[in-house]
This record gives sequence, C-alpha cells and structure tokens, in this order.
Amino acid sequence: MYKFELKNDILFIYLEGNIDSTNASLCEENILSIISQNTFNYLLIDGQNLSYISSAGLRIILKLMRSYKKMEIINLSNEVYDIFDMTGFTKMMTIRKVFKKIDLDKTIKVGEGAKGIVYRYKDDMIVKVYKDKDALSSIQRERELAKQAFILGLPTAISFDVVKVGDYYGTVFELIDADSMSNKIKEDESKIDEYAYEFVSLLKKINSINVEKLNLRSQMSLVNIWLKNVKNVVDLDLFNKIEKLVNTIHETHTLIHGDYHTNNLMMTKEGIILIDMDTLSYGNPIIELATIDFTYNTFNEIDENNSKHFLGISKDAASKFYAEIIRYYFDGKSNDVINKNRDRIQFLSLIRVLNHVYKRDKESPFISEAVIKIKNLANKLDDLNLE
Repeated sequence: MYKFELKNDILFIYLEGNIDSTNASLCEENILSIISQNTFNYLLIDGQNLSYISSAGLRIILKLMRSYKKMEIINLSNEVYDIFDMTGFTKMMTIRKVFKKIDLDKTIKVGEGAKGIVYRYKDDMIVKVYKDKDALSSIQRERELAKQAFILGLPTAISFDVVKVGDYYGTVFELIDADSMSNKIKEDESKIDEYAYEFVSLLKKINSINVEKLNLRSQMSLVNIWLKNVKNVVDLDLFNKIEKLVNTIHETHTLIHGDYHTNNLMMTKEGIILIDMDTLSYGNPIIELATIDFTYNTFNEIDENNSKHFLGISKDAASKFYAEIIRYYFDGKSNDVINKNRDRIQFLSLIRVLNHVYKRDKESPFISEAVIKIKNLANKLDDLNLE
C-alpha cells in the first residue's frame, strides 16, 4: 500500500519505485483503495520516489485525471517528468518536477503580507515564501488568478517557478530592480503624495474592470464572516443597525484585489507591478477601500506600531498616505461627499477591525472603543454606497 496523508482537504498519495505492466494492476488497486477511504477536494500525486512509469502506469493516471478534475502530479525527477512530457500529459494536467531548493538566509526582505513574505533573491528575481507549509493549492490558485489578471490588462507579475525554502514553498517572479512601494515611502516620505497618486491610479483601473464572466469569489462573503464575530460584541439593537447598513451595499461584479497595499505594489523602471493575487475577487469598491482603511488607519488604533511592523513605515506616514488616497480616489467631489464616503469606509473598516481583534483577543480594551465608534457612525449613516 502506498503512503498517503490528508491535509486541509488535499489527499497526498506518494508513489514509489517502478510502475509497469508487472505491477500496474496492484498499483491501481492501492490508489483506488486510498481514495475510497478519504474525502477530499484536491488530489496530489507525489512522485518524488517514483523511478519509472510505463504506458500501463500512464493509463492509471489517465483514468484518475478523467475522474478528478482537481488533481496534479508533483515532485517528479527530470527523467520521469520527461516521460509525462513526451506522452502529452503535461499539456492535459498540471505536472511539476521536484522543487528546486533555495536558501534565502542572506537575502533582503522587500515586503510582507498576511500569507507570505517577499524576498529579493537576485537582482532580477524576487521570491514570495508562503507562511503555510501546505500552500501548494493556494500557490496554484494564485498563479491562475495572476494569469487572469494579466489577460485583463493589469500589470501583474507571473510566477515562472515554484521552489522549496526549508519546509515552505515559494514562487519566483522575474522583476528587474524592483522594490516595494512601502520601502520607497520609507526611504523618502516627501514623495508620499506622488506614491499615493500612483497607488490610486492603479486601484481605479482595477475597480473599473467588470468580471461578471469570471469565476471569482464575492467579497460580500468575507463581510458576512466579519459580521458573525461582531454579533458577539454588540447588543442586538446595534447589530440590527449594522446589518441593515451592510445590506445597503450594492453587489457589483467590479474587480477587487482584496489585499491592496504598498507591500504588494512592486516599483520597477517600467512602472508598478501588482503581486499577491490569491485574494482577487469581485464586489463593491467600498469593501476594497475599507480594507485599505484597515491597513493604513484603523489598524494603527489597535497598536500605533502596527504599520511599522507590517509596512515598515511610521504611523504618521501611513496616516498621511491614507489621507492622500482618499483625496485622489474622490477627486472632484465636494468636501461633504468626501467626508460622508470616508465615514462609510471607516464604518466598514471598523467592522473588519472588530472581527480581527475578537478572533485574537476577546478581552482587548480596543473592542469597546471600536463599538462606540461604530455606534456613532451607525446613527449617522443612511447607507454604505459610495457617491
């Protein structure tokens, strides 16, 4: 019986030795037995210890491929990979060679997000290392979403390789002389206005794209998750007001990055390159703006050092940057409209902050402060649709 393990709805089956006409039937029987004993959403065949596979073995893979659309083969040696390549399997499904191992101990960190850390690997390459050791399915999803974004005309970095960094996986991007916008702000805060303009210009381009025909998740599903935890910390009357306001958000098929901040904007001589595409989704732009408010504004209310830890820039710089973002995003609007939109955005941002804090520290004194602010805004606002 082959070794196997189930992790996060991914079934790993580890093939080994030779698979040919002498043992193909037993091999197939073992694989089907493992599959029948497990419930999973994704099938990963690990061939790191597979020495050879004949046409009889390939027929087993073909049967599996027809039965399981969410499937890939990983960690193949060059020799075994060549067999799959010559027989056309690499054009029919995802098949990967054994991951190259690289060392990033002496490299420079250029950015960090919730799910990964970006390092400068060489002058013309960066590597995003995922914090989850079982990130292969996330990596595949992000690569597919990056391709879709590229086709839509966004300046997106496409990963050309997957590597191992210790026990973790990383994706490699070719970005010549690239540095994060966060680092650029840190180096010269006098250019905050210039960077905010570029930040908003790309954001507006993203938010101008209709993705009704693409299979992306809705951002409202995340907002509903935030609401579940908010319900635990506010009284029923206030929650009803909050829920009523959230329900005024018009659902649209506008493209949303979902994690849009300066760590994910790489500055190159050719312009801005957008990375970290696994949060690509659709929804009302107020949700995107609320996430930005969370990053540069309300996140610092929990701890004034948060922007320093996460973005590498001071609280003051983050505050100035956010003010410029709002100014440019609502350019041409009256002060009354801008202030009302700012209140709407902050209301939704505070809901996200409450969710964030509640999950980590249910006794945090910030919770009561946030509830008071939400209550005041709930009494002030009629709806959450941007003008």
